[in-house]
Amino acid sequence: MLMTVKIYKSLGGRAARGQWSNSYEIDSDNAIGSPELDAEADKIIAFERAIHCAPVHFMRVVVSTFAKEGRAGHPEAVRVRELAGTGGAGGTIGGTTDENILPAEVVFEFKRIAATGRTGRLLYRGCLQERWVQTMGNGNFALDVGYAQTLGNVVTGWNNDATKPALVLASYGAGGAVLTRPVSRIEVGSVLIRKRTSRRKKKKTPTSETQGLQYMDEVLGLVAAAAAFFLTKNPTLSVGARTGAIATAGGIGQIIGNLIQTLTADPVDTDPGS
Repeated sequence: MLMTVKIYKSLGGRAARGQWSNSYEIDSDNAIGSPELDAEADKIIAFERAIHCAPVHFMRVVVSTFAKEGRAGHPEAVRVRELAGTGGAGGTIGGTTDENILPAEVVFEFKRIAATGRTGRLLYRGCLQERWVQTMGNGNFALDVGYAQTLGNVVTGWNNDATKPALVLASYGAGGAVLTRPVSRIEVGSVLIRKRTSRRKKKKTPTSETQGLQYMDEVLGLVAAAAAFFLTKNPTLSVGARTGAIATAGGIGQIIGNLIQTLTADPVDTDPGS
């Protein structure tokens, strides 16, 4: 049966700092909630712990059936296991502090190689520190040789483990049928930059600050045109009255323009991302 294993992590075990997850599809004969299926999930957790820095905590693992009636996201059965606080729930490489862990948008890629079709990718954050990478002249990152060997050893151990879960790449075919391709091996990939996704980041207002400035210019133009029309229709006004009318129109236009600029200004992002 096709199962999904989803592992949730956070930095320092603090959910308030944001959580992220990685998902896997496995082909298993074991039932949801069985010790055998839990053991398969634990194998994947052990693999992830071996490539993550120590401050990254593994919060929970969710194992579910892949699909119901040919649609992902509607599992027939789900098992959730909390991992934090059970001991040994963090990554196993690097130091115990998080100040040197690269930002969340810097991820490391592992490749899932299938016998046929496209290669699958796994993108991990929280497994790189500053001392393990350097920036090349082309803007790409190069991985420290020693750390690359460490990752290579972890991958080799996984590939040679005869008891590892049967990873597959799942996709939908004609008529919504679920198609699977067995993963023959995992390979070390490269360092990538991915756009940071912060769900708590405030959205911009429908009219941006640039649009607000455009609206302000249009309002000032309209007020000036109205003032000119008024003076044209009242040619007998004294010089003082004409000057006062122009000043009043300018003041009204500026007030309206300032209000538009305030209402359409871009909001301040109070959340720098997890």
